[in-house]
Amino acid sequence: MVLALSLQLVQKNKTMIEVHLKENEPIERALKRFRKKLDRVRVLREFRERRYYTKPTQKRRDEKLKAIYKQQLRTRAYQ
Repeated sequence: MVLALSLQLVQKNKTMIEVHLKENEPIERALKRFRKKLDRVRVLREFRERRYYTKPTQKRRDEKLKAIYKQQLRTRAYQ
């Protein structure tokens, strides 16, 4: 049985994500591999981000707060 899951991406490089089922492989495992590949490409994250419009100032503010949070975590790890 040959089954291929694919998703055409409209991105810079316009790649296609494909997962081919191996012999005697459950469909759940193939779906899991497909989801992992989607996470690596960050397709779903981009869809979620584009769901609502965020002002550029809010984006910058969120990035700054995120950077501050990460820096605090790093300094706690060294103490």
